[in-house]
Amino acid sequence: MPHLSQHLHSFLTHPIVRTGGSRYFPEPFDRYTDELVESNVEQMLECVKSIRRLMKLFGVSAKLQPKVHLISSTEKPLEDFLDTIQCLTNCRVSFAQEVDSDGDFFVSDTLTKALSVRLFVPEEAKRALEVDAEKSVKKRERLLKDVEKLQKVMSSDRYANVTEQIHGNNLKKMETLKEKIGRIDYIRSFVK
Repeated sequence: MPHLSQHLHSFLTHPIVRTGGSRYFPEPFDRYTDELVESNVEQMLECVKSIRRLMKLFGVSAKLQPKVHLISSTEKPLEDFLDTIQCLTNCRVSFAQEVDSDGDFFVSDTLTKALSVRLFVPEEAKRALEVDAEKSVKKRERLLKDVEKLQKVMSSDRYANVTEQIHGNNLKKMETLKEKIGRIDYIRSFVK
């Protein structure tokens, strides 16, 4: 959490920290580090990122407060962080030992061998996905044409004279286009 420590350090008025000419930033002390807490916080942050990624990918709004199950083969690994996960994702999060779908539409993401996230897509978002899947066919074709154009430009003889910045921008654009195509294919595979 470097941003938090930078923020705290900027507001510290302790004379030891401020007067030392070589100590501009707090240094970590190994004796104050709890590896178990550090690994649990890292796992909690990965869980939050995974839930947010799934919500963005499938167009699930935070206003819907979707249901999320953390499926674990061990005993509730993030039980102490449940409120934090709910606050950071605006979802109703609970733990589940078994995999039961109750006939609901869900998407899942595996974080570790022992922990996976299952996001239940609300009915409103599912209908929106079905409508978007029909529209996505045209969007996918347009993206494929853009990829072809960019590949044609990058393979031309005159492209060798292009600066590194333009080449880097084109590579980023190509990567973004392929990511969008992959996202459309992924969503369409769930809706079918």
